[in-house]
Amino acid sequence: MFLHDRGNAILKARQEGRQEGLQQGLQEGDRQARMAIARELLEVLDLETLSQKTGLSIEEIQQLRA
Repeated sequence: MFLHDRGNAILKARQEGRQEGLQQGLQEGDRQARMAIARELLEVLDLETLSQKTGLSIEEIQQLRA
């Protein structure tokens, strides 16, 4: 009985780890897409507007100019 519970706990931990990793990957992909959009619009929009529309901080957008 104990081994069965332990096996289920390990399986659950693996599933949770995969889900967490997938979520982190999606978030990073979303951030990279927002950075690419901001990079394309750097010469057209001001920092405030870029920040509002992309959700990036002004500091992150300024780093794109460097």
